Order: sequence, then structure tokens, then C-alpha cells
Amino acid sequence: MEVAQSMPKKVRTPEMVMEICRRYKDGETPRQIAQHVELGAQGVYHVLVDKGLIRVSTSQEKADRILGETAGNLRVLKCVRFEDMDEVARLTSPASRGKPCLLTECVKCQRKRYLSRNTFYSLRNRIRNRGNPFGGCYWCEPAGTKDMRGEHKDSWSVIGWRPVDKVDWQPSPKNFVPVRNEWLVKCTACNQTERWVDFYGWQCLRMTCGCIRNATDIYGKKTLEWYRNIKFRANRDNLPFDLEPEDLMPDKIPEFCPVLGIRLELTEIGSAEQRMANDNAPTLDKFIPELGYVKTNVHIISWRANKLKSDGTPDEWRKVAEWCQKEDVKRRMRSSPS
Repeated sequence: MEVAQSMPKKVRTPEMVMEICRRYKDGETPRQIAQHVELGAQGVYHVLVDKGLIRVSTSQEKADRILGETAGNLRVLKCVRFEDMDEVARLTSPASRGKPCLLTECVKCQRKRYLSRNTFYSLRNRIRNRGNPFGGCYWCEPAGTKDMRGEHKDSWSVIGWRPVDKVDWQPSPKNFVPVRNEWLVKCTACNQTERWVDFYGWQCLRMTCGCIRNATDIYGKKTLEWYRNIKFRANRDNLPFDLEPEDLMPDKIPEFCPVLGIRLELTEIGSAEQRMANDNAPTLDKFIPELGYVKTNVHIISWRANKLKSDGTPDEWRKVAEWCQKEDVKRRMRSSPS
């Protein structure tokens, strides 16, 4: 059985050490020196440290260099040793024995938080290089990975945020943030119901607050469907909208079309397919399309009148009406006995 032979250990000869020191004093880096001697870059670094040409900074000295620096909203106040912390700070800080920790303060709310040096550098690099909106303070703004502001789910939209102190918070290294996020959500189906929920409450929200079921009982299924279709078109086309379901109730619909004078059939409300097949169905017309669906700009007219009015200008409509009237007179004169 063959035994694998270990690689021979590289020996630092006095000549090699002198060569490394000479090249370092001439301005070469340890990596460049390693290309000319039989040692790697790490071995060259250790030689320079042993000879006192490179001084290794202690953890305390490294932490003292960043006093007063900022990362987002956090400013470094001082460097604290693990032995100098109280019991709660030891449990909630990322420090360990022999390694100091940074005590930071938020410039907005003046709350203090312990961070390790690596965490502080990582936060500062994310903000500088990646444009991370999270400023480091859990009381001033939610963390970037948990920020739900502007999100939508079914009929709910997140419109606000607030930090809430944890009542049953127990300090531990894995749970060192005594605050949780709550989100103010609003039901877009009724634009009235608002409630505060946490992240898990957001996941468990139903499609609506129950307003659709109640609205169906109040306004009727057809009227509510008609109202939703109009609101959808207004949002899609980015048009103003201030209507309410009460504006489309059957008692608000005239008996006859104000344009053509034909009877309106209320049974066709809310069904686009049926309205296209029936000219007597009521439709909501925008008198000036650019003004949108506002109460002072809409009229309920027949489907046929809305189709005739959909294109053209009043001057063109008048010319078409005059032409149609003349053609109708000509045809009657041709068909009449001489």
C-alpha cells in the first residue's frame, strides 16, 4: 500500500528573508514579492509582520477608526467591549468575548443599537453601492426585505406603516430587535375600510372587507357590476372618477333616452354582451371624454345614442343630420307617385 507523501515544507532562509524585506522597502507588495521567492503571498505577509515592517491592528483599533462615521441613519458613537456591557446588551448585541462592538445611534429618532463592525460595513456598502432605501433603524423605516409599502393584494392596498414595540419580547442573539412592523391597509372595493395588520395578518386577509357582499344586498348585483366596469375603465384610461353606486341606481335612470327618446330597458344593466345586442339598454356617456367619469360630466343615455355620439364633433353630427334629412326627403320624393 502506497502512502501519499506530504509536500515538503518551505523553509525561510536568512537570504530569503533579507530578499523579502529589501523588495518590500523598494515598494513591492507581498503578492508581487511572492512571484520572486519560494513562498506564497501569505508566507511573505507573515515574514513582514515578524520583522515589524507590517503592523497588525487589533480589533479595538479597527473599531476606533470608524468612530463618528455614518451608514444610512446610523452614526457610530463608541466602541464597546463585551466585558463592559450589561446583561441585556450582551444578549442583544452581536459582540462576543474578545471582540468589541459598535454602539450606533439613529440621527432621526436617537434610538441606540449595537452592531458588529462587519454588519456596519455591510450596511454602508449596500446603501452606497446598491441604493438600498433601508437606513438601518427599525423604528424609522421597515427593513428593505420586509418593506410592503405600495403593495396590492386582491382588493387591499398598503397605504402606511408603523413600528410597534413587542410586548412579550425576550432578548436573545436571534431576536435582538424589540420592534415589529404593522401595515395600514385599505379596501379599494369600498375605499372606506382601513385596518392595521402585521406581515402574517397581511397573508391571511380575505379578498375584501365584506363590503361587496353588503353592497350587493344594498344596490343589487347588476348595478354593482355596472359600477365596477365603469370604475375599471376609469382606472385603465387614467381618467377622473367620483361616482358612487347610488348614481347608477334604477331610480336615477330616466324612463326614456334624453337624446333619441326611446324607452330604456333596465333589465340590461351590467351585461356588455346584452347591451351590444339591444339599443335600448342604458349606458353612461361622458359628455367631454377628457373630463372623465365625474358627476357633472356624465349622462345616462341609450346604447344606440352612445354609439352615434362616440365619434365626431357636434358640427359633424349636425352635417350628418342635415345630409340624412335631405336624403330622406329625396327618397320620399322619388317613391311618391307623380
